[in-house]
Amino acid sequence: MDLAAVGRFGLRTVTLAVAFAGLVGYDFAGKRVRLAPVTDSLQGLGWGALVCYGALALGSPSAVTLLIAVYVVIAITLINGVHGALRDVASDLESRASTTALLLGARPGSASGPVVPRSLRVYAWAFQGALAVVVLAGIDAGTPSGAGGWVAAIMAAAFILVSCFFLQRMLHPGDPLHRRLMGGAHIIAVFGAGASIASTGSGPVPALCVLAIMVLPLVPAPRTRPSSSMIPETRQWISTDGFPGSGS
Repeated sequence: MDLAAVGRFGLRTVTLAVAFAGLVGYDFAGKRVRLAPVTDSLQGLGWGALVCYGALALGSPSAVTLLIAVYVVIAITLINGVHGALRDVASDLESRASTTALLLGARPGSASGPVVPRSLRVYAWAFQGALAVVVLAGIDAGTPSGAGGWVAAIMAAAFILVSCFFLQRMLHPGDPLHRRLMGGAHIIAVFGAGASIASTGSGPVPALCVLAIMVLPLVPAPRTRPSSSMIPETRQWISTDGFPGSGS
């Protein structure tokens, strides 16, 4: 359809094809391939390619566009491999699924939720650090102008710093509900940082609008309850946070 609309095969069509291949590839290979981080990043690549496609469809991508695409790849890989995989660790282990969390030694726990080994914590913090680097690069490339631009830049830095706190609390043993809430807050903060670096040239209002669009689908529907047939650990860790394809 895009090729018919454009009338020629160009970079815009290529990015859409990459996005389709990445997302469909994850649907077929997710939790089936032994090296789960590869399929996690495949989904991230699909969403990152959509960022580039959107920029090409509306104009020309800039350096900030490319940084946002990289940010999306890293963020989705992190969320899918850590948040989604920890949420489903019990059912994934029982069904012998292949996930990043299981690959790095995560196992169902007791009253404090899943056991998060040092290897998984290092993995999560490596991706968190990469997100912080991209945020700083995005602020620099965006060259904030005026008060609005600098507010957006400060928002991006604040979101990424706050997300570090939420990640630490999510990975730390403790009350499962608290850890679940910290995981959801971490995802929102990560999305907030990405939306903010996209708005350094226009101010905080577009950033907040983009963040709202990203967060609204994460709000659980009223009266939603976990199925009674779920494995106890999975039911206990059923997450209200999510994102396209989270752990599915």
